[in-house]
Amino acid sequence: MADETATVSGGPIESLAPAETHTAITALSQPLTQRKIDSGTFTNTAKVSALTPDGNPLEQTDQMTASDTTKLAYPAMTLKKAGDFSQLNTPPRAGDIVTYTLTVTNTGNVTLKDVVVTDPLDGLIIDGLKANEKTFEKMPPTRAGSVQTFKATYALTQSDIDGGNLQNTARLAANNSLDDAMSPVSSETVSMKLEQTPAITLKKTDDYKIEQAPIAGTTKINYTFAVKNTGNVKAVIKPAPPPGNIAPIEPVETKKLYKNNPGKYNQNIR
Repeated sequence: MADETATVSGGPIESLAPAETHTAITALSQPLTQRKIDSGTFTNTAKVSALTPDGNPLEQTDQMTASDTTKLAYPAMTLKKAGDFSQLNTPPRAGDIVTYTLTVTNTGNVTLKDVVVTDPLDGLIIDGLKANEKTFEKMPPTRAGSVQTFKATYALTQSDIDGGNLQNTARLAANNSLDDAMSPVSSETVSMKLEQTPAITLKKTDDYKIEQAPIAGTTKINYTFAVKNTGNVKAVIKPAPPPGNIAPIEPVETKKLYKNNPGKYNQNIR
């Protein structure tokens, strides 16, 4: 018995009767290399030779050669995302910084290629540049390089605060060791409720000077109104209706009783 990629033990077999099967022979392959695993499969071929009862070599046939193919490649990957909101003001303001940590892990047994992490959050900063993705050329399954962690920062916009919530999900895509596209995976959705504190103040000033003597029918006082948004969300100031649109107050009917005759009274005194 001979095996091209394994060490055979338990042979040779001294004799083998018709219809007899001998299973005591085993073969142990050489240690698999990462290159062999990345190839996806392992094919092993064994051959048997024997002598006839008169001592002549048995003629070789196809049935005297056997091959076995073993699947070796099991690609897998994960993506985790966490948010650090500790730098936000209370309440949050536009421009406050959120820091995200993204971790890519090769959880399979083959080398991943063209690994791309995509984050749809517009305005994200990765490695000091405005970008929505991070690429790794290769990620081996061994401890060194099987985990890649990077950070991304994001500055809150006024639209985020007006919306009251910041959330997003990252996506991971890669090819396996045979350059076949793997099914993409997504991170958990990171969500943060943004506190909203609507508030406005009104300040009124006039240009009247005390030393000026007002003149009846002539002197006018100019007023200036300053409205300030002191909250953290957009405020919409609706204009007051013009004076002509204010409904008049209806007069109230009153009744006056005479002292000497309680049964009589005047009506419609206004």
